[in-house]
Amino acid sequence: LKLQFLYFIGLSSALKMNISNVVAMLLLVAMLCCIPYMETISPSQVSGWEGYDRDAGIIVYLYFAGGMAGVGSVLHVLFAKLVSNKGLDANNFVCLSLSMFFASNWVHVVTRGVPTVLSIGAQSGACAGYEFYGLIVEIVTVFMGKTRYDMILHHGTCLLFTVFTLAVYVHVPVGDLFYWHVIWDSISRMLISNVPLHIRLFKTNGLTNLLFYAGFIWGRWVEQAAFIKMIWNSPFTWESHITTGVVLSWFALHGLNFFWGIKLCQIAWGLKPERKKAKKVE
Repeated sequence: LKLQFLYFIGLSSALKMNISNVVAMLLLVAMLCCIPYMETISPSQVSGWEGYDRDAGIIVYLYFAGGMAGVGSVLHVLFAKLVSNKGLDANNFVCLSLSMFFASNWVHVVTRGVPTVLSIGAQSGACAGYEFYGLIVEIVTVFMGKTRYDMILHHGTCLLFTVFTLAVYVHVPVGDLFYWHVIWDSISRMLISNVPLHIRLFKTNGLTNLLFYAGFIWGRWVEQAAFIKMIWNSPFTWESHITTGVVLSWFALHGLNFFWGIKLCQIAWGLKPERKKAKKVE
C-alpha cells in the first residue's frame, strides 16, 4: 500500500498536478468504488409499476409539464425584472430552482431508502416542462442577438423525446413498460447534477467546480451504473420496436454522459485547460 501511495505521488508530480487535481482524482476513485453497492430501484417499486394506470399517467404528465414550464417562465420574468436585466442570469436562477424538484426526490430516496414517490408521468412531465422552459429561453435570446445553437439543439431534442414517448406510451405493450419506467426513473435522477452546474454558473471557484465535478460523476456515472446493470441483465424480451428505439436512445445518452465525464475529468485533473467563456454579445 505504501508503495502504491508513493507511485501515485510520483505520477501526480510527473503530470504536474496541484492539490486540487489530486483531490479530484482521489474523489473519482472513491465514487467509482461505490458502484457495486448502488441499488437505485427496489422490488416494491417494480411491482408498483405493474398496475400503473397509463391514462391517468398522461394527465399527470401534462400537469407536471405545464407546471414546470409555467413556474419557470414566471420566475424568469420576476428575476429579470427585480434582480437582473440579463436573461442568461435569470435562466441560471430558474434552472437551479427547477432542478431542486429532481434533487428533492433524490434526497428523499437516498436518505429514507425508499422508492421514488414520483410516477413515470410526474418524472417525464417534469423533464418535459424543464426542457420546454429552456427551449423558450433559447428562442427568445435569438431575438436578443445571443444565438446558442448547441443549447437549442439540446433542449429541442430532449423535448421531442419526451413528447414522442408521451404520444406512444399508451400503445406500448404491457410487457415493455418495465423498460420505460426504469429509463424514466434513470433520466430524472440524472438531473440532480444540474443543481451544482447552475450554482457554478452563478459563482465559479474551487468549491463550486468540485461540487459540479462530483455531482456530474455521481449522478450520471455512479448511480446510473445500477440502472444500466438492471437493463443489461434483463431478458431483452420487449415486443415493440418503439421500445427498442427508447432503449437505444437511453444507451446513447449514457455514451454522451461518459464522453463529457471524461472531458470533465481531464479538466479537473489538470490534463486539459478549461475552455474560456466566449465574450458576451452586447
